[in-house]
Amino acid sequence: MAIATPIPVARCARAVFGLPAADEALSAWKDLAPLPLLLNEDGSSPRQSTQLRVGWDAHALHVLFVAEDAHPWATLREHDAPLYKEEVFEVFLDPEGVGLGYFELEVNPNNAVLDGAMR
Repeated sequence: MAIATPIPVARCARAVFGLPAADEALSAWKDLAPLPLLLNEDGSSPRQSTQLRVGWDAHALHVLFVAEDAHPWATLREHDAPLYKEEVFEVFLDPEGVGLGYFELEVNPNNAVLDGAMR
């Protein structure tokens, strides 16, 4: 029987980002606390870790995933292709906080993006 693990809550702090860059060594990212992602099945740490950092500034919400992946793969390269069939990072945003709809962003190792709104 699977044990339900609580949904992690990421605290989104304000930071000064400048130009977007997915480099965890940049000062804006280093100042934001990492949220380690855990296995859904039992809440344990996976063999290959993934961490999430989120922050915001006057212009945007910034999300950084740092992941270990011994064998990353992806074949899709088109915008809004069905990326969910392959390896992706996914972000689900519920700005209203009521659970009735959300925005979804997916990015694969080829930097292809799928974005959508679900209601």
